[in-house]
Amino acid sequence: MQQIEGTIVTLNEKKGIMVIVVEQNLTFVRNACHSFSMLDSGRVVGDGDISQLSDELVRKHITI
Repeated sequence: MQQIEGTIVTLNEKKGIMVIVVEQNLTFVRNACHSFSMLDSGRVVGDGDISQLSDELVRKHITI
């Protein structure tokens, strides 16, 4: 997983390539991404800087 994370960060920071990540592993997302958009039933329920991805928002929308 660390190799994938490193590749995503390198593509974005050094090559200027935007990468769309669809992932539920929040540690990975918080380390690899600068911003986020969260969908629930096809609607955007949260978006912004990755620092705004709160545990409360996660629990409300993606906890099983």
